[in-house]
Amino acid sequence: MGREAGDQQLLGKTLGVWEITRFYAPVASTSVFIAITFNVLNSSMARMPDASLALAAFAVGSSVGDIFALPAMSAQLWWMSRGRDRRTFWHGLRIMSPLMLVGVFLAALLAYTPLGPVVYHTLLGAPTELESGITAVMRVAVFLPIVMFLRAAGQNTLILCRATHYMTLAVTTRLFYVLLVAAFVPRFATLSGALVGAFLWVSGLGVEALVCVWASRRIYHRFPAGNKEAPLPSPAAIWQFLLPLVGTNVLLSLRNPLLNAGLAQTVAPELSLAVHRVAWSVAWVLIAFIQQGFNKAVVVFWQDRFTLEALTRFVYRLAFFLTALMLLLVLTGGTDWFLGQVVGAPREMVRASRWPLLLMSLMPLPVAGIELCTGRLLRLGATRAIGVSKATGLIVLVVTLWSGGSSLGATLGALGLLTSSCAEYVVASYSLRSLGAHPPSVSA
Repeated sequence: MGREAGDQQLLGKTLGVWEITRFYAPVASTSVFIAITFNVLNSSMARMPDASLALAAFAVGSSVGDIFALPAMSAQLWWMSRGRDRRTFWHGLRIMSPLMLVGVFLAALLAYTPLGPVVYHTLLGAPTELESGITAVMRVAVFLPIVMFLRAAGQNTLILCRATHYMTLAVTTRLFYVLLVAAFVPRFATLSGALVGAFLWVSGLGVEALVCVWASRRIYHRFPAGNKEAPLPSPAAIWQFLLPLVGTNVLLSLRNPLLNAGLAQTVAPELSLAVHRVAWSVAWVLIAFIQQGFNKAVVVFWQDRFTLEALTRFVYRLAFFLTALMLLLVLTGGTDWFLGQVVGAPREMVRASRWPLLLMSLMPLPVAGIELCTGRLLRLGATRAIGVSKATGLIVLVVTLWSGGSSLGATLGALGLLTSSCAEYVVASYSLRSLGAHPPSVSA
């Protein structure tokens, strides 16, 4: 009743910039800290003797590892929707644990059997000289499903108890940990650069997960115990809810492997993969202010035409500002300085990153549209439409990569991301036309 009263009260006043900012700033800052962390990883690998090979191998290996780790994150959506007390939370944990174990098994299968090279080279088209680096990444990524599952469990309690400031603390701790370790690990020149990146990646996530679990234990007393007389959801009901989410996450996790496979067909595959990895990490620092976060604000605040207009104005003003800022940094040499002096990328990679970064500067605009549409579709319960739009984006990405010309190098990857984002927005926007212009009532 308290939440319903709050929602009804929100209907009676104009949604302003301050209300949106107060809710969205912690979410956006968490994404930005994660983006900065990946720039630290790239900087560590760029300073190793095998910089280009390390960055390319890490790009391929991490994208494959994500496929096995991201489905476990679907569990968090079930917990937020159904596991809203201790009793149901632990029941869901027992039922959904196989997601984590299957991810570990599949990752180990690629890391320690001959199946791995078949996937890397035959399916993804990675050059053979990257095999040792990719294998090193995958052997560390075997632990990734466990780490991601723990982080999701900890974050669920923090979100439901409205203690999201602990999530910011967790990702900040992860950043400082990575900075500290990165200052010492690259001094060991005998280590593989890809192994260094993989260790910082997975261990950093582990530190974040531990902080989330620690914080959730601190506020666990605020988590409702649950009604012992109420029936628990059946395993079939849990999996019926979960499997479509797992499928969507797997679909999303295919984007990076497809990108890497396309870039592996370019004239200089190692350089293209490394440049794309570095350029995207820099661009993501700004794109992360919108991507995969603003849809939460739409779900919370969208109540009528006026709130939708306020949300639309907010996100598009933010998108135009980010695009202008990124273009300014690229055209004035700011990104060249950052890549050369801060990341430590070789001069050849810095020069090759300019055109990819110019194209990536336009991405906040379609991403803003995607986030608006995704939030509305989630509120309407039209998750199938979200899957269709994501699948369309992947199809356009593949078509762009395999018809764009191998001479474009890393620019081909940026072009693929831009065109696929535009296609995803068009399909998601079209889906809303047949689903209604207003969210369901609070009492529905």
